[in-house]
Amino acid sequence: MSPIRPYDPDFAIQVALRSALGLSRAEIAAQLGVSLIDFDAWAAEHPAFARALADADTQARAWWDAQPRQALASGKLFKGATWAKAYAQRFGRSSDRPQTAKAAGQPRTVTARVELPDNGRERRPPAARR
Repeated sequence: MSPIRPYDPDFAIQVALRSALGLSRAEIAAQLGVSLIDFDAWAAEHPAFARALADADTQARAWWDAQPRQALASGKLFKGATWAKAYAQRFGRSSDRPQTAKAAGQPRTVTARVELPDNGRERRPPAARR
């Protein structure tokens, strides 16, 4: 493991400036030439930096949240499915809804019954299918 780089109070300002662009912590760290390990260590030792990271997360989330609304207002083409996949990957599908104790950490069970109408053809046994 590499040693933690020295902390500069200017990093908190740099984090704040970059967060308005919707950048992730990793993107911000890369632009500053440091690692996420440095970020974690600095946040543990410097409350101002920890606040800057928390504010950056909020700003980045706000940027992503605003994209569909701004596209709708501007009338420009917006690829909602692409945005939704990127958003879900970054923030999770249900990040605004608190999980219940029952659902937390447990896979959701979905039960369905499908009945296909008979098309008049004889069905082959499962072993004979290829």
